[in-house]
Amino acid sequence: LRQFVEQNLDGLPSSSKTKRNSKQDATYKTDEKASAADIMKRLIKRYKITGNYTNEQIRTLVGVRYQMEQQDFSYTSTYTFAKNLSLDSVNRISENGENIPGILVTQQYTRSYTSDSFAPFIVGNVGPIFSEEYNNKEDPSKSLKNQGYSMDDVIGRGGVESTMEKYLRGTNGSQSVLINKNKEIVGTEVEAAAQPGNNVVLTVDRDLQQAVQDELPVVIQQVRTAAGGSSQIGANANAGSAVVLNIRTGEVLAMASYPSYTRTQYTQSYSSLASNPAHPLLNRAIQGVYRPGSTYKPVTAIAGLMNGVITPTETVMTSSYWTKYGAHFYDDTPPSAKNVIQAISASSNYFFYTVADRLYTGGLLSKLEGTAKELGLGQKTGIELPGELSGEISGPTDTKNKGETWYPADAAQSGIGQLNNLYTPLQLAQYAGAIANGGTYYKAHIVKKVTSYDNTQTVLNDTAQVSSDSTKLSNSAIGIVKQGMLSVTEASEGTADSVFQGFPVTVAGKTGTAQTNNKQNYNGVFISFAPYDNPEIAVAVVIENGHNGYQTAPVARSAYNYYFANNQQWTTDALPNVSSPLPTASNSLIP
Repeated sequence: LRQFVEQNLDGLPSSSKTKRNSKQDATYKTDEKASAADIMKRLIKRYKITGNYTNEQIRTLVGVRYQMEQQDFSYTSTYTFAKNLSLDSVNRISENGENIPGILVTQQYTRSYTSDSFAPFIVGNVGPIFSEEYNNKEDPSKSLKNQGYSMDDVIGRGGVESTMEKYLRGTNGSQSVLINKNKEIVGTEVEAAAQPGNNVVLTVDRDLQQAVQDELPVVIQQVRTAAGGSSQIGANANAGSAVVLNIRTGEVLAMASYPSYTRTQYTQSYSSLASNPAHPLLNRAIQGVYRPGSTYKPVTAIAGLMNGVITPTETVMTSSYWTKYGAHFYDDTPPSAKNVIQAISASSNYFFYTVADRLYTGGLLSKLEGTAKELGLGQKTGIELPGELSGEISGPTDTKNKGETWYPADAAQSGIGQLNNLYTPLQLAQYAGAIANGGTYYKAHIVKKVTSYDNTQTVLNDTAQVSSDSTKLSNSAIGIVKQGMLSVTEASEGTADSVFQGFPVTVAGKTGTAQTNNKQNYNGVFISFAPYDNPEIAVAVVIENGHNGYQTAPVARSAYNYYFANNQQWTTDALPNVSSPLPTASNSLIP
């Protein structure tokens, strides 16, 4: 080690801005005929590596020296040989410090996680800095080097680790080092002490997050089993997401995405994860956009009621088929005269084809688009996580922006949550919360506050923020829709009555069976809020290829069970026993 250090200190520049001369650059120039052995000989000569080393040791020394050069190693820019050394190794190096010039043993803070698989999409990871990040030649202002980072620093990767990096990072310390003429360190003096990073406190309820995270793949497997091998009714269910939102504050209490991964897999098998066709690295809660299907019908109902194309008591005689403009659209609910509450409860396509078409023929279809926006759909929530998508609100505006043609029958399809409607599960949860609050919703967020490392000061207090868009809706129209959503879970014709029958907390919801692009499979979608009379939380669930929203709803039911069973106000003997955890799901795709 002494010999190696002395060789690498020989001729070392005093500045970290090492520049290669033309002779040095020639070391890396090879022709097509150069073998690996030829290149290695040149590198050995360049780095003056001599001594009784094995070939394996020489390869290691060459690799280390090359990396030192890439990182501008100098007296002012250190190179880290090893991390996480054993106490025995530290003691041996320290005891021989006088014989190993240039070697320093320092302590560093490290990030530790209490669980390898808990909420990886939310928390994220830390990892090394890439060379293109350290020296961004295209945009030097983005170079981490210019932001005070060292090449051997770690940086947040994904999740809150990434978005809150500026709060979590802390400040590097500095010290002066006295070196004698023999290039030996003979003294050090601390000039500035390092400052630990801040503490970021999340809104996530740990137990609820774990419950939803574990329950999601269990229900997916139940859907697959119930399908009996038929891909059209759920045999291909293989992925999904669930979000639990505090509708009084906008705080995300739980956010699950499946399939998922462990932090060990992320660091050791990233390439396999990235190439997996199941896309386990995708945070479906904010990066998956889905047609909402019939869960969109409350939007159409509110727009219809507010603009007078339907009244709360008016009935529409439904049929198995809605035919107009040459289109022939199906409705699988029993034909009957239905008002808006009954139509939401039974999820009548015919009724909402009619309402959407009335908006179109009355020149009011922009009102349907506006209502969706005012309920938080089709726009980013601004949550403190990377990669959030905005989705799309289906309508003439969106179609025109994409340079496509709008057809009259498209209004009917848009009104039942099909066509170009695309939303994230987080948006769907926020939308359900907006209905629960009478039209007002709080912007979703996952950071509760940021405090100093010793918790003595509040650096950032993320308070509840009401959306300005959500003040334009009619309370009376929303009140009618809420009654319809209550009927979904309580009335005999309600599409989720079987899921919540006998459940002690009153839940309002809406199921959705959303056709996918291949038109052979359907995603199961469910939105909900509870308690009905005094709403606290909203839950949205999407299961890819899950067919029907009522099959998806058990994930929401479990979320409500965990939330209210651990709330003193709602603890009753009627709630199921939650002392035993649900089966822990694997982190690989269900076979």
